[in-house]
Amino acid sequence: MSKPLLTFVALVASAGLALADGDPDMQGPPTKAPVRSGLTATMAVGPGELHIVPDSGSESRTEGAGFSLRVGTTLSPTSTFELMVDFVDGSGTRSTVAGAALKFYPADPVYVRLGGGLGVLSTAGAADPMDPTAGGGTSRHGGVAALLAAGYEWLQLRDIALFGELEVTGNRLTAENAKTSIVNAQLMFGITWY
Repeated sequence: MSKPLLTFVALVASAGLALADGDPDMQGPPTKAPVRSGLTATMAVGPGELHIVPDSGSESRTEGAGFSLRVGTTLSPTSTFELMVDFVDGSGTRSTVAGAALKFYPADPVYVRLGGGLGVLSTAGAADPMDPTAGGGTSRHGGVAALLAAGYEWLQLRDIALFGELEVTGNRLTAENAKTSIVNAQLMFGITWY
């Protein structure tokens, strides 16, 4: 073999050995398992639907943008506690859930989130859906909310994951005359830092 060819083969072999050894300070490739430890932060966006379901009368549905912002801490490599603010915003009506959730990984990279908190329905510049006789302006109605979500981390690095998630939240308004439930459904895409 010629000297340039031998030099090329030696360089390729040494580069392969260096990659096999790995650098512990470098970000790992997607094939390495994620290291879930410490603080976490998540941001996600996607399309959503907001359903206003009165005990009597017809349901109304609004489509709009969904958003989720979460901060938390890992409890173990397969569970996380998160504080969250999730909402669906469409056509002057916004349904927000602020609270906490537990995130479990029953099988990597699949996870489930269960949580709850305070739900708020806000309307701006439109008739109040709880009181159609009222004029425009901003109205807010609160209630107790619950959350259920399932997701899949389709790209996992050592400390970052890209995911898709289907989330459903329910909010029962607590005002005496409200007698209404709010249901949000959103398909979220986002990023989590571990």
